[in-house]
Amino acid sequence: MSFELFDDIRSRAGTTPKRIVFTRTQTPGVLEAAEQIRRSGIAVPILLGNPEDIEDDARRRGVALTKMVICGHNGAQIEKYVRPSLDRWRARGIGESEARRRLADSDELAVAMILGGDADGVVAGPLASVSSSVPRVVVAAGPAQGCSVMAESYIVVCASAWRGVLVVNSLTHVDLSATELAELALGAARNTQCLLELDPHVALLSLTALASLEPRRRHQSASDALDQKIWDAAQTVRARDETVQMESQPKTHLKCGSGLPNILVFSELQAGNFRYRLEQEFEGGRVVGPIVQGAGLPVNQIPAGASVDDIIDTAALTALIANGQ
Repeated sequence: MSFELFDDIRSRAGTTPKRIVFTRTQTPGVLEAAEQIRRSGIAVPILLGNPEDIEDDARRRGVALTKMVICGHNGAQIEKYVRPSLDRWRARGIGESEARRRLADSDELAVAMILGGDADGVVAGPLASVSSSVPRVVVAAGPAQGCSVMAESYIVVCASAWRGVLVVNSLTHVDLSATELAELALGAARNTQCLLELDPHVALLSLTALASLEPRRRHQSASDALDQKIWDAAQTVRARDETVQMESQPKTHLKCGSGLPNILVFSELQAGNFRYRLEQEFEGGRVVGPIVQGAGLPVNQIPAGASVDDIIDTAALTALIANGQ
């Protein structure tokens, strides 16, 4: 089954190939994806890790590493980035020994490669255990200047339509304020223009009612308070960017089609993992993500169980973000 939007994303990424670091080459599908990326010219993949282990793994999988860039994650490579990293860490009281320890982590080293001018973006692999909702590679990159809330977004495409939908959920805030919700919507609008080349049309949604209200506001229902916050956020978006179309009364059932929102922003972190519900809603469709919104550098992390196509598309989207920065 062909999804023209993702074909277009790969093609646009290949017009100015970016250097994309893969931090966990042992993850199933990463080497296969990197080989296809190199052959198709979507990007220039950089494999970070022990060269011997990568070569052995490639032989077992039948992957050709011809013309592939392999960057050894060793003492010499770490030393190269100690001094540059200290420039941004010293203000936080981090010395040389701590810098070396941090750079022993693949995600930190990959981010240092971007800052050192040796790479343009990072695609990290899934971690065995995650203690935070924010991926380690995103923590290493830090937020973009002036960004107060970061988010993850999924691109959903129906099998019967070229058009895509960007679904956005906060990574860092449990209960967004109206201002933060507006910032999330505006960031999603920029991503929709950059990644999907669509005019942004935003719907602000919520899956839950407010659990409780402050005593002084008990006269107001939870539903009214939530509606007020979403209305305030919509007004803020309209005031800051008149080109962003806002959906004042989002439909309960959203289907692919012209004239309907192409950005769905959830107002609460408790909205949970909506990816699987979306796959059921958009029957025969495809979901790619998460794509990080609001990070200071082009960094993303593939989820566990990602297919080769998912990894390729994540790399292509990372490259487009790098092109737009």
